[in-house]
Amino acid sequence: MQLQFCEGDSHTLSCAHHNQRINILSANYGRLTGAQVCGWGAIKTTTCKANGALAKVQGHCQGRSQCTLRATNSEFGGPCPGTYKYLEVTIFMQLQFCEGDSHTLSCAHHNQRINILSANYGRLTGAQVCGWGAIKTTTCKANGALAKVQGHCQGRSQCTLRATNSEFGGPCPGTYKYLEVTIFCERYLNSKMQLQFCEGDSHTLSCAHHSKRINILSANYGRLTGAQVCGWGAIKTTTCKANGALAKVQGHCQGRSQCTLRATNSEFGGPCPGTYKYLEVTIFVSLAFI
Repeated sequence: MQLQFCEGDSHTLSCAHHNQRINILSANYGRLTGAQVCGWGAIKTTTCKANGALAKVQGHCQGRSQCTLRATNSEFGGPCPGTYKYLEVTIFMQLQFCEGDSHTLSCAHHNQRINILSANYGRLTGAQVCGWGAIKTTTCKANGALAKVQGHCQGRSQCTLRATNSEFGGPCPGTYKYLEVTIFCERYLNSKMQLQFCEGDSHTLSCAHHSKRINILSANYGRLTGAQVCGWGAIKTTTCKANGALAKVQGHCQGRSQCTLRATNSEFGGPCPGTYKYLEVTIFVSLAFI
């Protein structure tokens, strides 16, 4: 989520659950926009960035369950004198569940949905996380963990995750593992949209407002229907799915305000030869501010 605090304000960030941690993605103290943000003071520039703002915010908050931020010149050095500034911070919540545990993720408001940014089942650190079992490796990643977690949670208001070998395939035997997930809850402004682009086409998705972000709920390149969709080419199958299509589309578009998609074999690997394919994408446009 993206938070903005006007010059002089302070704000306490606090995680809802004991096993959540704050993850700072970006931070700036200054001004990068006009009067739509903290617009009741003088604005002489919209290209103002305080040096080291990200490092200072991370120093206060990174990996903690609670922290307090102050949008002040004394904290960030007072860039762009004469311009009324604000502190803008983009944060995600990082959760860790030890092997064998389960946990229910839930957004605070009925119109929010879960967005999974990253996920891994295995071990990438030492005993500071779930450290009461054997540790033979700290480079353990379960294949497909992100896709599995997104399958349970992406675009929902609540979901349950289980940190188990039966769910994720049991990588690195002999090492006590954990599931680490980075999430944020977004408020959806639009209803769900489904877009279809015929094979060979490209299309640019673009949000109408700078603060909106694209959220990819599902994607497939291939064919799951008859001639009612892109029906002017050969159709030999209607059960055609390109492996990894969702991950590829999310790689281009997830969390961005604009992206371009190309419905091509070179992009998605050319499943079902001899069938005229299409790219089908289901998206929400969301406001990354709770």
